[in-house]
Amino acid sequence: PFEAAQALPQDSSYQAKVRTHFGQRLHSMHYDGKNQALDIRVNGGSVRDHGDRLTPKFGGMRDEVETIIELAQLKGWKSIKVQGGEEFRRNLWKSAVRHGYPPDAIQGYTPTDDELTLSKKEGEGKTGREASLPAPSSFIAAALRARLRK
Repeated sequence: PFEAAQALPQDSSYQAKVRTHFGQRLHSMHYDGKNQALDIRVNGGSVRDHGDRLTPKFGGMRDEVETIIELAQLKGWKSIKVQGGEEFRRNLWKSAVRHGYPPDAIQGYTPTDDELTLSKKEGEGKTGREASLPAPSSFIAAALRARLRK
């Protein structure tokens, strides 16, 4: 995985990793030099990669949430700080846990007791692709704006 400082949107080796990871699911990828961000469209959602944060372009649709988590793992980030609406934060928390992030590595959303219980049960029964995911990585997502915690 890339170190956070190495996973810059304009870096061609990072872009190649994104292409390889998403394969046929990747519909388009474009570097916006004016905003210094990489626009990534996977399935039905689009995500903007600013280097130190990832933002959904269409309000946090399911494909965007999944893409954000996969990009975070690709970047090698270890924790998540989420900002935005309650539903977006909940969906991002659930997706991150499904992808192997420990619940306490996700800040900005407080899960219900039922969600915590379910996440523990899901974690115990992982098989196949989810069981073989790399260790989660450090990640910041925002519906509007977020700053990298130092």
